Parts: sequence; structure tokens; C-alpha cells
Amino acid sequence: DEHELELINAKISQKMIEDGFACVLTTKLNGKTVLRMCTLHPEAKKEDIDETIRLLDTFAKRLL
Repeated sequence: DEHELELINAKISQKMIEDGFACVLTTKLNGKTVLRMCTLHPEAKKEDIDETIRLLDTFAKRLL
């Protein structure tokens, strides 16, 4: 359900912060808690974003 998905997103965000590779936070969008990436850092490379997405996927799979 929606509440469970919001809790999962919050846990994924916490795992990302603990990991230290990237700070992916949550925000509210249309009343739902979603993950938010800020990719504007001038030193960020495509590989960094790819690795962030890979980590998000890994943490999500561990929680499901």
C-alpha cells in the first residue's frame, strides 16, 4: 500500500545517507513521499549518477 511504499522510500534514503556515496533525500510530491536526487554538482559525472541508481536499486531490493 501507499503508506508502506513511503516507509520503504524513507528507509532507502536513510541507507543512502549511511552509505555515504550520495545523499538521496525524500520529499513530498502530490502528497506522496518520494526519493529525490539533486544532480547539479559540477563535479558529478554520469558514472556517479549510475552508481547512485545502482545503490538505490540494491537497497530497495534488500527491503522488499
